[in-house]
Amino acid sequence: MADQALGYTEGMRDKQQLKIAHVVPYFPPDRVGGVGEIVDHLHRGLLQAKHDSIVVTAGSSRNDPTVRRVAASPLGFVTGCWRGNNLLRDRDLVHFHHGDAIALLALMRLRRLHASVLVSFHVDSWLMGRSLRPQTIEGCRVGRPATDWFQRNLVAGCHSLVDRLARRLADHESFFSHSAARDVVGTKRAASATVIYDGLPNIDEFTVSSLPEATELLYVGTFGLRKRAHLLPFVLRETQRSLPGARLRIVGAAREDQRQLASLFDSLGLEKSVIWEGRLRSDQIPVFYRASQTLLVPSAYEGLPTVILEAMRSGLPCVATRVSGNPEVVEDGGNGFLVELDRPNEMAAQAVAIAANPELRERMSRAARATVARKFGLTRLVDEHLELYSRVLETTRKSSGAGGAHIAC
Repeated sequence: MADQALGYTEGMRDKQQLKIAHVVPYFPPDRVGGVGEIVDHLHRGLLQAKHDSIVVTAGSSRNDPTVRRVAASPLGFVTGCWRGNNLLRDRDLVHFHHGDAIALLALMRLRRLHASVLVSFHVDSWLMGRSLRPQTIEGCRVGRPATDWFQRNLVAGCHSLVDRLARRLADHESFFSHSAARDVVGTKRAASATVIYDGLPNIDEFTVSSLPEATELLYVGTFGLRKRAHLLPFVLRETQRSLPGARLRIVGAAREDQRQLASLFDSLGLEKSVIWEGRLRSDQIPVFYRASQTLLVPSAYEGLPTVILEAMRSGLPCVATRVSGNPEVVEDGGNGFLVELDRPNEMAAQAVAIAANPELRERMSRAARATVARKFGLTRLVDEHLELYSRVLETTRKSSGAGGAHIAC
C-alpha cells in the first residue's frame, strides 16, 4: 500500500505529532484571499488532528497563539520575514506557500536548520501578472496603464524570480491544482507533480430565521483586473433582457470603494439592480450563497478558487470562465457552466438558463454538493498532506544521513 510505503497509517495522526510551520504572506482575518484561506483550512485541520501547527505570516491580529505575525503587511513580510527564523528552530517541516519569504528560506539554509522544506504553488506568478492588462469595453477604458504595467512586469517578474529561487532551495514542491503545476513546471513535468486540492470543513445547515433578500446573481471576491469584475455590469444587463427583474449582489466591496465599477452600472441604468454588501468576514458570506441562484466567476486567471468550492458546498451552481483551475472544479453542464474568457453575453446566457429552470438548478445544486463532498473535503486535505510530509521527511533524512527529524510520540 502507498500509505505503508510512506510510513503513514490511519492512526498516525493520533500516535505521532508532527511540528509544522506554514509560511504565507497573508492570512485571515487580516486579509481574506485564496492562498491564505487554503493555508487556514490546512492549518486548522492539522490542529484538529492533534499536530503542532503554526503559521508565520503578516498582519496585526494577535488573538490566535498559533498564528505568529512577524510583519504588519504582505510587503513588510517580504522584506522582514527573516524575523521569523527563531520560530522555526524546533519544526520538523516548514511549508512555504510561494516564494515571498525567500529571505527566511535562505536564512534557514545558511543556518542549516534541521527542518525539511516544502514549497507549494497556488498559481504561476508571471501568468497572473499577464492577466493585468488594461481593457476597453464598449468604449470604457478599465485599468490604470502606468500602475498596471508596473504590476504586470516588475512586480510579477520579481514574484516569479523568488518562486524559482524557492524551488531550488526546497526539498520538495507541490501544487494546489493541476493547472498550477502545468503553468509552473510545464506539461511534461506536471504529469508526475504532487497535486493536492484544497479541502473545506463541513458546515452545519444554516439556522438563521430568515435569509437575505434573494438575488439571481452573486459575485464574491476582490476587484483587480485579473478578476474581471468590470464585466459584471454587462453580464447583468444581458441577464435582464431575458429576466427583467434580475439583480446582482456584490460581496467584497462597498459602492464608494469601487467608483469606476459603480459608474459603469450607473451608465447602463443598473444602479437600482445592484446590492453592495461591502467587505465581510468569511463566516458571514455563506448565507448569501443560500440566497442566490448563480455565482459569477469572470476571472482571467485563477489557481483553484476557494469561492467556487464554498459556493458549491452550499449547493450554489457557478458560471465560471474556462481558465486555470476552474475546469478542475466546475463540470460544464453538470454542477455549473464554463464559458470563454471576456464573454459577458455567454456568461449571462448560462446564468439565465440556471435561473429560469428550477429543475436544472436543483440538479446542479445536488451535483455541486456532491463534488465538494467527494473531492474537496478537509479530512482528505489533511491526510494527503500528512502523507506528503512523511515522504519529504523520510527523503531528507536519508539524503542527510542524519537520524531523522524530531517526532514526538
